[in-house]
Amino acid sequence: MAATLIKLKFRMIINDLMREKWKIVLFAILGIQGALSFAGMIALLTGSAIAGALVGYEGFIYATLSLFSAFIFLMWMIAPVVGYGFDDSLDPRRFATLTYPHRKLGQSLIWATVFGLGSLLTLVLFIPAVIALLGALQWVSAVLFALLIPVALYQYAVWGRALSTTLGHALVSTSKGKDRTALITTLLFLGLVAPMGMWMSWAAQHLSFDTVSQIASGILWTPLVAPFGMAFTVAQGAWVQFGLQVFYTLALLVGGQWLWQRTLPTSMVGKAVPVSVAAEQAISEGRHLVDESLVTKSAGNAAFDLGKELPLLGVFSTLRLNSATVALASRTLQMWLKDPRLSASVLGLLIFPVIAVFMPRLNVDAGEGPNVFMGFSFFIYMMPFILAFTVASLPSYDSTALWGYISAGVTGKQDRVARLLGSFPVVIVMIAAAAGLVGFFNPGQHAFALGIDLLSVFLLGVAVLLPVCSIWLPGVQPPGASPLSTKGAGNQVIVLAMMGIGPLVMLVLYLPIFGLYWLIPSAVLAALVGLLWSSLIAVAGVTISAKLYQANQVKLLAQIRNWPGH
Repeated sequence: MAATLIKLKFRMIINDLMREKWKIVLFAILGIQGALSFAGMIALLTGSAIAGALVGYEGFIYATLSLFSAFIFLMWMIAPVVGYGFDDSLDPRRFATLTYPHRKLGQSLIWATVFGLGSLLTLVLFIPAVIALLGALQWVSAVLFALLIPVALYQYAVWGRALSTTLGHALVSTSKGKDRTALITTLLFLGLVAPMGMWMSWAAQHLSFDTVSQIASGILWTPLVAPFGMAFTVAQGAWVQFGLQVFYTLALLVGGQWLWQRTLPTSMVGKAVPVSVAAEQAISEGRHLVDESLVTKSAGNAAFDLGKELPLLGVFSTLRLNSATVALASRTLQMWLKDPRLSASVLGLLIFPVIAVFMPRLNVDAGEGPNVFMGFSFFIYMMPFILAFTVASLPSYDSTALWGYISAGVTGKQDRVARLLGSFPVVIVMIAAAAGLVGFFNPGQHAFALGIDLLSVFLLGVAVLLPVCSIWLPGVQPPGASPLSTKGAGNQVIVLAMMGIGPLVMLVLYLPIFGLYWLIPSAVLAALVGLLWSSLIAVAGVTISAKLYQANQVKLLAQIRNWPGH
C-alpha cells in the first residue's frame, strides 16, 4: 500500500506539471539555479569546515549543525500545521470513502510522507552537513550523522503528519478559521521565510561564536536536536547528553506513532456526538425540529438586507455616483478586507519597505543618513507596482461572481472605476505606512513627498496594467484556497511577462516626474506636479481599459471557465 501511495503522489505531481507547461519551464530554471547554489554551498561549507578544523574550531561546526537540525525539526512540526490544506493529497479524510482506518493505512501514509518532496528537500539540506563534518575530519560524527538521516526523516514525517491532522483540521474546520489560517500562513512565509537572507546576514554579524556555542549547548539537553544530537554528543564525549538524546529519539518515535494511530480514526470517521435529550424527545414525538419557533424567526430574517451585506455602502453613496459603481466599490473594499487571498498579499507587501529600511542597517559600516537608504530604495517602489497589478487583477479574484455583474449589465466603465475606487482606501493606507516607516528611520527622507511619489507610481502602474487585464485575466487561486497555492493559477508565463515588461513601460512614463525633481527645488511641489501627471495618465488608462473590458467580457468569462476550482 505504501508503494502505491508513493506512486500516486508522484503521478499527481507529474500530471500537474505536464498540464501546465509554464511550470516545467519555471521548475527547470529554478532547478538549474538551485543546483548551482547547492554546489556553491557545498564548496563553501567544505572549505569553511576544513579551515575551521585546521585552527581548532570543530566546536563551532557542532554548534551550528545543532541549531540547524533543531530548526529543521521545528519546521517539520510547524509548517504542516499552518500550511494545512495547502497540499491535502495525503490527508486521511480523502481515503475515508475507500477504506477504513487501520494501522497499515497509517504506516503507508507515513512512508508516503517520508518519500515525499518535503523529505527530499530535507535530505538535500542535510547532505552539506555531512560534507562539512567530513571536511572537518570528524569521521565518526559524519558517519553517525549520515546513518541517522533516515531515522530523522521518519521521525519528522510521523510528527508532521500527526500534528497537521489534529491541529490543522481544527484550524480549518470553519470557513473563518480557514481564512484566518491562510492569512497567518502567508504572513509567516513572507515575513520569516522570504527574507531569510536578511535574517541570516543579521545573525552572521551579531551572533558571536560564544553565543552560538552557549545556545547549542542548551539545545543539546532538549529533544529538538534528536536524533542528530547523538552524533554531536559522541564526538564531544558528553555521555549524559548522549543518553538523553537516545531516550528522546525513542520517545519521539514511540510517542509520535501513538499519537498518529489515535488521530487516524478520528480524522477519517469523526467523533460520535451524543444526541441531546431534547432531540430524542423530538424524534420520539415525530417532530422534524427541536424548536419550531426557529422557523418563524428565520422566516422573519429572510429578507435581504443590503446594508448588512455591504456595510460600507453608505460611505461610497456620499460620492453621488451611479448605484452599480457604488455597490461594486463597496464590495471591492470588502474583498480587500475579508478575502485572505487579497489581505494576505497586501499585508505581505509591507516586507518591501521593511527590507528597504533595515537591509542597509545590517551593514555595520554603512553609517547613517539618506544615502544608506537610497541603495535599497527600489524595494519600496516595488510595492505600489504590485498593488497596481493586484488592482488590475481584481476581476480574477471575483471570478465566481463576475458573470453576475456582466449579466446585470455593469458596464466596463462602471467596473473599472468601481474597482479602482474601492481599492483606494487600502492603497493609501499601505503607501502612508510605507512612507511613514521610511521617514521615521531615515529623517533625511521627506516622508510626505515619498508618499505622493509612491501614489504616482501606483497610478502609472494602473494605467499600464489595467488595459492588459481587460483583454487577459491572470489566473489566481479559487476562493477558499491558500494564497500560497498554485491551484487554478493558470498560465503564469504572461504574468511573468507583465511583471517584467510592465515596470519598463512604467519607467518611461515616470521619466517626466524624474525630471521634475531636477527642475523644481521643492521635493513636495515636484511630487505634487508629478501626481497630476500620473493622474492624467491613469485617467487615459482607465478609459482605454473600460472600452477593452466592455468588448472582451465574454472572452474573459471563457478564460475563467478553464481555471480549476472556479
